[in-house]
Amino acid sequence: MATSVHIPVLLAIWIGIPTILLSFISFIIVIIPAIILFRRGYKPSGFFLFGNIILVLGFIIGILLGIFGYPAGLVMSVSVAATVEIIIFSLALSYRLKVMQKEKEEAQEKALVYLEQKVRERTKEINEKKSEIEQKNRDITDSIQYARRIQEALLAGPDFLSNQFKEHFVLYLPKDIVSGDFY
Repeated sequence: MATSVHIPVLLAIWIGIPTILLSFISFIIVIIPAIILFRRGYKPSGFFLFGNIILVLGFIIGILLGIFGYPAGLVMSVSVAATVEIIIFSLALSYRLKVMQKEKEEAQEKALVYLEQKVRERTKEINEKKSEIEQKNRDITDSIQYARRIQEALLAGPDFLSNQFKEHFVLYLPKDIVSGDFY
């Protein structure tokens, strides 16, 4: 009967020690960059660190339970630790999604401010061009009005033509402001 008690203990030690060593090595390999990132202010690495520490503690507790005569403790403690780790990682994922949403909103706000600035610049440019075109239009219209006054001064009026000719007619149909070469 004494040998049956020692077999689970020996089995737990035989399986547990390599498991602890591999877990410890992988823990160190993964944890060092996470610690560096956490110290630099990257908050999701804190979730990662906490979840992995919980998992390693679950392994250690399970191995200790196996050593002290409760071999099912390894499976149970690792299962509980893995469940807690999954919950922590889920919280980390929701935190990351929240951060990404905030970053997206900030980027959209920056883009909106940039676009509004561009619209103001373009509107100012268009208004300047519009003013320039309106000034050129006034200059051209003034020049045409001046040409009309010259044309009216040079062309014989109806009174002068009535005194000079008994029968006459004048076809004077300017298209807009000034007539062409024909009177």
